[in-house]
Amino acid sequence: MSADFKQGSEMTKQKQAAVQPDVTPLRSDVLPRYRQVEAILRDQIWLGELGPGDQLPTEEELCRRFAVSRATVRQALKILEQENLIHKAVPRGTFVNPTLEQVRRGLIDVTRADLLDMRGFEIQAPRTGFYTARGDVQTALKVASGSKVFFFLRVFNLNGEPVGGEQVYLAADNEKLLSGDDMIAPSISKRISQRLNRLVARTDIRVSAITADARHAIRFDTFSGAPLISVTRTSYGSDGDPYEYGHTVLRCDRCQLILD
Repeated sequence: MSADFKQGSEMTKQKQAAVQPDVTPLRSDVLPRYRQVEAILRDQIWLGELGPGDQLPTEEELCRRFAVSRATVRQALKILEQENLIHKAVPRGTFVNPTLEQVRRGLIDVTRADLLDMRGFEIQAPRTGFYTARGDVQTALKVASGSKVFFFLRVFNLNGEPVGGEQVYLAADNEKLLSGDDMIAPSISKRISQRLNRLVARTDIRVSAITADARHAIRFDTFSGAPLISVTRTSYGSDGDPYEYGHTVLRCDRCQLILD
């Protein structure tokens, strides 16, 4: 074994020791344990504590660190592998993807202004319909329980690849005011305000993180459980009443949100 290889192995071990305490307690009242393990490892990768080409601790070491079963560790590693953050090299172990920096550089910057004007994306509106308002939609639009609202789905593509989309909700009687071309307009909020003859007084935007369900996985060519950026938008007229509610989701492996 060469001296250089021994020195590299020692450096990897030292880096692992620096980021791997004896036991990292997990909470039982939040996400499933494998999700917590996956989130902690992802943070270490994105923050550079485990860099491109670095070897991850073994499954046995991760089991001890998080006090979980090997099945739990394998679930967590499978998600990171599906996201192309790590790869397995049997029998040597599991390593951070050496092209991670390229993945980072390939992220699409999405600003607050972009959320209101998705110019530069190929936009499709594959689905429209009516929805019985409940939950966030009912609250945002301030409609009575059981009221019907009109919705349409928009999918954002870049170079033929779906990177996100949004569902837009309006009062049911506004459905006839929008054409198919309106629904794929880059600045959908502006187009809606024009068609409804409403002056936009303010737009409330809220950002959070969610995981993809089966519908997201199909629509955006990802997998169930993949991390997504979630952005909700409520537009208010000059009378103070809300008239539009939108829910945008973006793939974390393709987009990064820039809050300016």
